[in-house]
Amino acid sequence: MAHEKSHLLGIALAGLCMAAMAIAGCQKPVQIQFPEPAPTVRYRETSGTPNLPTGQLTGSVVWLGQRPVIEPIRGLIDTAKGATWDEVPNPFEPNVQMDGSVAGVVVQVLNPPAEITQTWPHNVLTECRLVKDELEFNGQSSPAFAKVGSELTLRSDVKYSQIRARGASFFTRSFDTIDTQHQVMLDQPGCVELTRPNGQFWIHAHIWVCDHPYFVKTDDKGAFDLGQLPPGEYDIRASIPNWQIVGRDRDPETGRVMQLQRGPDIIVTERVKIEAGQQAKLTLKLSVPTKNAPQD
Repeated sequence: MAHEKSHLLGIALAGLCMAAMAIAGCQKPVQIQFPEPAPTVRYRETSGTPNLPTGQLTGSVVWLGQRPVIEPIRGLIDTAKGATWDEVPNPFEPNVQMDGSVAGVVVQVLNPPAEITQTWPHNVLTECRLVKDELEFNGQSSPAFAKVGSELTLRSDVKYSQIRARGASFFTRSFDTIDTQHQVMLDQPGCVELTRPNGQFWIHAHIWVCDHPYFVKTDDKGAFDLGQLPPGEYDIRASIPNWQIVGRDRDPETGRVMQLQRGPDIIVTERVKIEAGQQAKLTLKLSVPTKNAPQD
C-alpha cells in the first residue's frame, strides 16, 4: 500500500514539474523569424568604356505551323443592362500575322555582358492607368518595360476600382475616386502581371522590370533589334503568355469567374554568336505547346 502511495506521489510530482516547465516556457518571448528582405538590385547603365568593340543583334519572331485557333472565354460579363453570361475574346491570344510573324513578343538576353554597351531603348515608364476595360502605360498598351528601382504612379478612370499585381511585385491598390493615385516601387527584376480583381478577368497587362537594357518587344512585323553587344555568345529568349486556361477562380456565391489560371508561358531560347563589327540575325520560332493544358 505504501509502495502504491509513493508511486502515485511520484507521478503527481512529475506532472507538476512538467506543468511548471510549460508555464515557464510560455513566459518566454515568442521568437518570430521574418523572411530576409530581397537584395537590392540596381539597373546596370552603360559602362562608358571607350572604343569597346561591339556587334549588332537583330532578328524576328515567327510562328511555327498553323496559326492557332483560340476560342473565346465564357463568363459573367457586366453590360449597360446588367450582368449577363456571355463570351469575351481570350486576352492572351498571340498576335500572329497572316505571314506568320508574331508581334508584341518580349525578347531578352538571358546572360547580358559584363560591360553594358546598349542604352535604355524604351521611354521612361511613369504611369499605369485603368481606362475602362484596359490597363495603359503612359498611354501605350502592354507589355511595358521599366528599369528596376523605378517608381510607378497608379491611376484609375473608374471609380471604386482596384489594380492588383502579382509576380516580381505583389500588391493591390484601391481607388475610391478618379482622383485617387498611388505610388509603387518596382524594386525587383522580373515580370509583373497586373489585373483587375473584380470579375473582369479579361483585363490584364504586363510590366517587365529590367536590370539591364537588353529587353525589347517585336514590332507589327515580328522584328526586333537588341542593339549593340560585345563579342561573345548569348542566350536569347522570346516569350509570350500561354493562352490555354488551366483553371478559373470563381466567386462561390455567384459563380462569377474572378481570375484565370494559365499554363506556363510559351518560351523559345536560342544561342547566338556576336562578332565585332558584324550584324547577327536570329529567327526565333514559337509554336503551340506539345501538350495541351487541361481544362477545368
